[in-house]
Amino acid sequence: MADLQIEVDKDKDLTTIDVTGIVTADDISNAITNFYKNPTQFVIFDADNCQLNELSAVDLEKATKLIAQVKAHQSKGKTAFVMPKDDFSLGVLFEGLTKIENLPREYRSFTSHEEAERWIEQHCM
Repeated sequence: MADLQIEVDKDKDLTTIDVTGIVTADDISNAITNFYKNPTQFVIFDADNCQLNELSAVDLEKATKLIAQVKAHQSKGKTAFVMPKDDFSLGVLFEGLTKIENLPREYRSFTSHEEAERWIEQHCM
């Protein structure tokens, strides 16, 4: 089970979610359901210090479908995923799935928190 530490910066309309531990499909579903109750426009989901080997492409597809069903997700925004280098392909796969689902947010994957922050801050400041 993963541990999620959530920090919200209301001035920047930014939520940072730091994840540690082993991430499961249930963890992702819970994070989506809880986050999109009151979303910020910008999100950095930092999974660089966790294990993603429990996730499959099917789990990511289910996650994108769940996001599409959450009504509070209708706003535009940007979500950056910071992925371990060995699992970067999961982030790229998720980006593609969000485009197939035609989700209104823009999703990008990075291998460092600094890169993710730069991408978010292009529109956040």
